Amino acid sequence: MTLRNSFLARLYENIKRRLWLVVIAVLLFVIAIPIYTAMDISLTEATAENIGIIKMQESLYKEMTQWFEFGSGSTFWAVLFALPAGMQGFSYLYDRSKIDFYHSKPVKASQRFMTIWLNGVLIYAIPYLVGSIFNLLLVAASGVMDMTLFLTWCEGRILTIGFYLSVYSIIILAVMLTGKPLISVMGVAVFLFYEMAVRALYMGMCSFSFH
Repeated sequence: MTLRNSFLARLYENIKRRLWLVVIAVLLFVIAIPIYTAMDISLTEATAENIGIIKMQESLYKEMTQWFEFGSGSTFWAVLFALPAGMQGFSYLYDRSKIDFYHSKPVKASQRFMTIWLNGVLIYAIPYLVGSIFNLLLVAASGVMDMTLFLTWCEGRILTIGFYLSVYSIIILAVMLTGKPLISVMGVAVFLFYEMAVRALYMGMCSFSFH
């Protein structure tokens, strides 16, 4: 019980130092994106008089399917949020005096890492899931929800959070390996785009060689 309470206390203390990330996550995922979804549904429903209710529902269903699928929009926001979450959480590694301060505390390195890492996950995942549930309810209220669309929503949320965890972990790795903000960003770029660059080079060489 004492160990659990101390871990929750460290979790709470760490999240207080990252309130700005919490505010951004809530504004983006819980407020802005559901509002945009509601406006988009309203605009689509307004076309019912011109194209008919059946075609309007088909159009809305197709659009919401694209929204719920794992794709460029969700991955963009995941990367955009993972970058400050990973770099800010372990920013003490950029300062020698902060490193000495943290290491002087009677806390195991594994516990310190888990506290910071878990906070970065929760700050993203909770607002993201809450906002996604709001979007799901809005779509259900529009009358186009079915089991296929619901399963697409579930799959998209699982894949998006998994993608965030991957990018978030890569960013933390870059921070730990470099110890400098600018070099960390460069390291993240290498880790994220190295495979795509090698694949593009390979495909280009294959295309050139077989002509």
